[in-house]
Amino acid sequence: MIVDAVKIGSIFALILIVVFFTMIWLMRHIRYRISPSHFQVLLFRIPLRQFRLEDISTVSKHRRSGLTEKWHNTTRPAHRTLVLKLSRGLFRGVEITPRNRYVFRNDLEKAITRRRNPEPAEPQPRVIIVTD
Repeated sequence: MIVDAVKIGSIFALILIVVFFTMIWLMRHIRYRISPSHFQVLLFRIPLRQFRLEDISTVSKHRRSGLTEKWHNTTRPAHRTLVLKLSRGLFRGVEITPRNRYVFRNDLEKAITRRRNPEPAEPQPRVIIVTD
């Protein structure tokens, strides 16, 4: 009876260890992409979550109070965290950890600005076709 409990306990501990290392391995493969209309969180190039650029109101390195979605791709996010403040949704904040947070923040802010204020298309030159 005691031997069975020890076997079950050791199997359970082994399962927990495997699950823990699998979660760490999966977390390390999370990537971020800025498309012309969305910010996406990817796992093995498969989009897990996407946010419209119009819904992102600010991008900051300061954590906010309240509930936030955490999409970390590192086990030590201290100096890599960026917080996206959303204008709508259940969770009004999204924490991400890009490798170069200031470069990524600038790229994301440029994409948001381009999406909100699209540059007017250059006028096409008029072509006059004369037929006989």
